Amino acid sequence: SNGSGTFTPGSLNIGNSQIASNAAISPLKFGAGSLLNTAFLTSSGNTSLTSTSYVTTFSTSYTPVSSSSYLYFFIHINYWSNFSSPSSDCYARLTVDGTQVWNNDRAGGNFNFSGSTGLHSHMNQFGRYTNSNTSAKALAVQNRLTSAPSSGSLSVGHSINNGHQIVVWEVSR
Repeated sequence: SNGSGTFTPGSLNIGNSQIASNAAISPLKFGAGSLLNTAFLTSSGNTSLTSTSYVTTFSTSYTPVSSSSYLYFFIHINYWSNFSSPSSDCYARLTVDGTQVWNNDRAGGNFNFSGSTGLHSHMNQFGRYTNSNTSAKALAVQNRLTSAPSSGSLSVGHSINNGHQIVVWEVSR
């Protein structure tokens, strides 16, 4: 310091310092592309799907830490088929506050099984949402079949522990 509280650039040398335990760096101070937050959201429930229209099979929420960020999503869904006919494809989509992030990604095809053990399948998808506020975001995974089964259903989210998994990465923009 020159005695008046002004420092010459490059002349500041801090030896031993402490940062308060309640100190935080505002997300606004991070550069574009910086990881601001992550969340791992799961559901252990499942939905018996017979509809050819989109049905919400998992809903949850995520509250962003920044009003200027991208939300990247990795979605994993387990499926278990226990219907016999007709053969059907299953499609999935993710919405954030009702806005489609991705749509019509074929989760699996030709679900048609007449045996006693069923058919297990899963889907992994990525999506990105441009966020502009810190209000909680309603996330919904929705699924539909191309043909309604004559008997049985497709169990969406079928798993002992985590039938649906959504990983959220919030990144500064």
